[in-house]
Amino acid sequence: MEIFFWDIDIDQLDVDKNSAYIITRLLNLGNQHTLRWLFDTYSQDEILYVVKHSRNLLLKNAMFWKYYFNLQESEMKCFEIFDSMKGIYSS
Repeated sequence: MEIFFWDIDIDQLDVDKNSAYIITRLLNLGNQHTLRWLFDTYSQDEILYVVKHSRNLLLKNAMFWKYYFNLQESEMKCFEIFDSMKGIYSS
């Protein structure tokens, strides 16, 4: 899992204290193996809370988790960010 946390000292990572960071990172970048670990380590409620409240999910991944958890965009904070960025990159 170290490859997903290249920017920090993984020995300092605490699965309880840093749960939102870990969950967000693995929801964005994880593979089948790490997602299995994620769902074995954290409850579905903990993961769902992060999906709803994280502003750091990438758009493609946010869309996947929206459908996975049967959510509306209005229930997910990251879509507020995406909406605020509309038009920034268009001419």
